Amino acid sequence: MVSERMRLRLERLLDEADAAADRHDWEALLRLANDALLIKEANEDAKAFFEWAERGSSSLRGNDP
Repeated sequence: MVSERMRLRLERLLDEADAAADRHDWEALLRLANDALLIKEANEDAKAFFEWAERGSSSLRGNDP
């Protein structure tokens, strides 16, 4: 369980991650999702953003699965 302060920080990180995803800024998305997971490891949105960022950056390198 996280404090109210950490809950608000988590929400802010996820909002920023959403904006990074819209810009296809995979590096920022990866960092923001990771930061969110450091606050709450079980956060499903942060997990999804992290996986999306990994796939996005992989596709830029030409490593599509």
